[in-house]
Amino acid sequence: MSYEALLAENTALKDLNQQLLDKYASMQEKVLALQYQLDLFRKQIYNSKSERFVPADDRQLTIFSILESACEESPGESPAERASAPAPEAEKQTISYERKKTRHKGRQLIEGCGHLEVREEYLTLECQEGEVEIGKEITRKLAIDIQKLYVKCIIRPKYKNTSTGQIRVAELPSEALPKCEADESLLAQVVVSKYVDHLPEYRQQQIYKRQGVVISPSTMNN
Repeated sequence: MSYEALLAENTALKDLNQQLLDKYASMQEKVLALQYQLDLFRKQIYNSKSERFVPADDRQLTIFSILESACEESPGESPAERASAPAPEAEKQTISYERKKTRHKGRQLIEGCGHLEVREEYLTLECQEGEVEIGKEITRKLAIDIQKLYVKCIIRPKYKNTSTGQIRVAELPSEALPKCEADESLLAQVVVSKYVDHLPEYRQQQIYKRQGVVISPSTMNN
């Protein structure tokens, strides 16, 4: 066999091989699609009752059965004629009514806040020549104090008896944790934030850190 014949046979075999590979890929896609349909069918049959596929009951009418019965009643018309036939025009009815327009007050955020403390802020406006004050415009807003740390200093007087030398100091008020540098207000804030507001301790530490106070986890946990 000559070189040209071998070359032509090799080219034909390559083409045949490529065709077989393409056919194999196509068959593989079909197999995957069929496998997916089979899995879906199994789920419909064997899944829980809420997702199970229930075959249709012959005694239960469906939309298709109604259409088939309608087609059987008019056997003279072909499907194409029934499809091209104009649909009957539905009757139209015009309805008019009157609605009372209500004035929406908007969101009343301040309502129900009469028990809160009121802090007044006065703004100044220079009164020009020829003007007299006729009243004040009051704008109410719901505000909140940002949690802010401060150092509480308890100053107790100390006396000494000059004759006996006895020293007397005013007693400290009762403390929740004796000799603790944290005030009861701070202790209550930490406990309420953790167990009522569900604010973790490390987030509280970050809040205090932004104010320049570093509280170590061991100190807060202990």
